[in-house]
Amino acid sequence: MPKQFKPLTTVTAWTLFILGWLFGLGNLVVAINTGVMFTVGTKGWVETLGYFWLAIVCLILSVVVMRLRQKME
Repeated sequence: MPKQFKPLTTVTAWTLFILGWLFGLGNLVVAINTGVMFTVGTKGWVETLGYFWLAIVCLILSVVVMRLRQKME
């Protein structure tokens, strides 16, 4: 493998990790402030659930990318 792929995977993993935390924590703050988190059926609960899933997917993908980076060595 060329040497430029290792820094690229590192940047990608960190970006996904940070985005996952930002989506998760930001969505948690918005959901608590608007009251969407505690009531299903109110306006915006589907979007809240979608952003939580997006956060989880970003965090899982960051782990996958870091495992791929380790296998490159």
